Amino acid sequence: MAKVEFVSWYKKQIKKQLKERIPRYDKRIGVTVKDIRISELGHRWASCGRNGVVNFNWRSVMAPVWVFDYILVHEMVHMIERGHTDRFWHLVARVIPDYEEHVRWLNENGADLDL
Repeated sequence: MAKVEFVSWYKKQIKKQLKERIPRYDKRIGVTVKDIRISELGHRWASCGRNGVVNFNWRSVMAPVWVFDYILVHEMVHMIERGHTDRFWHLVARVIPDYEEHVRWLNENGADLDL
């Protein structure tokens, strides 16, 4: 029962964080997030569709805010460029120049973000 309550709390926190943070990036990237969905995404931090819907793993809000922002920017850039092409990474780097440090943090610490 306690885990269900914690997950519910984290889902509320992530919605709040996203509503605060999306406006920091949408105009810079040139996309519009139409909806936010929070769920269990297994080992994925987030996903997004061309339709403007961003799906976030509830665990991603456990990451430091600078890493959370990277996850958000990563997904927002996918609205423009679907794959992890050179163009994709160039667009990410325009917003987060040191994104590789964020990726490294997730690779080294991401598995620990759980209840």
